[in-house]
Amino acid sequence: MLNRKIPTLIALIILGGFTVISVLLLNRPTQLLSSVSATSQPQAVTITNLSATAFTVTWLTATETSGSVVYGTNPRHLNQVILDDRDRLTGREQTYLTHAVTVKPLSPATVYYFQIHGQSLASSDQLYQVTTLAPLPTLPRADIAFGQVLNQAGLPAANTLVYLIFPAAVPAAPVSTLTSLAGQWAINLSTIRTPTGEAYINYDRDNSQLYLTYIAGLGDKASLTTTTANDQPAPTVTLGETIDWRELPLTPPTQVEVQVPIVPFK
Repeated sequence: MLNRKIPTLIALIILGGFTVISVLLLNRPTQLLSSVSATSQPQAVTITNLSATAFTVTWLTATETSGSVVYGTNPRHLNQVILDDRDRLTGREQTYLTHAVTVKPLSPATVYYFQIHGQSLASSDQLYQVTTLAPLPTLPRADIAFGQVLNQAGLPAANTLVYLIFPAAVPAAPVSTLTSLAGQWAINLSTIRTPTGEAYINYDRDNSQLYLTYIAGLGDKASLTTTTANDQPAPTVTLGETIDWRELPLTPPTQVEVQVPIVPFK
């Protein structure tokens, strides 16, 4: 289990309940939630973690499939391939229900185009556009939120997408990460940008609300509302739960059914 405090070095609600950084789908109507049959076609395509030199593309598939991103600065000549974040070390594509590809290193303030590839997607014609941000001069002191996700059998929920946002009072771009094999996740709050990307967010390190969504697959999710005073670690969440930690006693019951004002993921 992670310690309550970790060294100060660095550490998601999705698609319903938060504003996604502008993603333009070229040649087709703009749509973040695709109505696709139960195949390996990408669903819920989202751009997170946009910075001056990188961005992350996440999506879901109804069946386990491999996934990668082909990108470039010329929409007619996408000549670079990036594998799923989990496949980079081995260089071999594996199959997943959740997909996350971090495209880097990139040039600041530059328009990039990309397509999602994978099994049954070799000739995918859905083209996306994203513009990297301008660099900021000073890197703030790290503030890491971290926690763990379990499946309904009480085991670590590996390969779960974690999306984190702040409430409307703290305008922030969406960020995401993947859980490890131990079901653990970490997100650095201090380097989150504003929606325009012109500055780092201004938030209370001790008393800002955080909304998190955990997604292990289509229809397999959990939601948590907590605060920055209770994010090192954040409360452990079991897939299928919706928890508002602000309204719970210090020793919560095993089963918690507290609704939070968040549009559910569909």
